[in-house]
Amino acid sequence: MYLHSGYVDDLILCSKEEKDYDEIVHLSQEVEVKELGVITYYLGVQVEREDGIYLHSPKQKVLEFLEYMQMKNCKPADTPMEVNYLKQQGNGELLPNNKQYREAFGKLLYISTLTSPDIAAAVGMLCRKSESPNKRDWNAVKRLAKYLNGTMHLKLKLPTSHNPRLVGYIDADWAGEKVYQWTFILLWQQSSELE
Repeated sequence: MYLHSGYVDDLILCSKEEKDYDEIVHLSQEVEVKELGVITYYLGVQVEREDGIYLHSPKQKVLEFLEYMQMKNCKPADTPMEVNYLKQQGNGELLPNNKQYREAFGKLLYISTLTSPDIAAAVGMLCRKSESPNKRDWNAVKRLAKYLNGTMHLKLKLPTSHNPRLVGYIDADWAGEKVYQWTFILLWQQSSELE
């Protein structure tokens, strides 16, 4: 099997068959294409390849986020969010301006989507607060920064397999959070109806 991957501007081209790669080369006669070789860095993500596995590192984007938050030397946290964050009552004092919260949230969303799915649930919960965040929500963003500071060396593994499997683990009752619990049940029901 022939496996070649290359990237062009913000586009990654991959092929299993050599004939497909020949078509990509033919495309370069129609439009300007510059082959940059084996992918090592893409949209702020460092990419490595080991034994048929692609490893995506969030380190660069996390360092940029920590710099933005002015938390480069913060003490790492063990978890992305406090255990009882959703159960804590009271809104607390609203932030005078939610611009910084939204910018931080956008950066976290990018990191969670590309390289760190372990923070996706926490980022999703904080997203609900983007219209009127309070100081407790801002502290939760800072906790995520501390968590990322301690886990930026971890890499997302994406195997190149003929039979890829998606394996997931879930807290069965979402730590008692009722909204997410019903959302999961509805999504599962819809996906099972499609099969």
